[in-house]
Amino acid sequence: MVGPAIGLPSLPVIRFGDTGPAWKFPAVCAYARQRPLVWLDDDFSMYPTARDEFLASRGDTPTHLIPVNPRTGLTDSHFAEIREYVGSTL
Repeated sequence: MVGPAIGLPSLPVIRFGDTGPAWKFPAVCAYARQRPLVWLDDDFSMYPTARDEFLASRGDTPTHLIPVNPRTGLTDSHFAEIREYVGSTL
């Protein structure tokens, strides 16, 4: 819904199934495979074991998790962090 409203093209959607308490990590891992990834989310700290296993499964594949406060949402600093990471990694 957000993408088209701000002028983005239609983008793929990751479908999350009922995969347990750390439900996002398996779905994102399957979608991203071994492609570089920048992921913004508000609950990386809720499941530290699943997060750490996810990062370990990524091996040397560039992966950057950016926490977002759900009360403030995305900010200019988030986009600056993405630009900096992508510029230094890829």
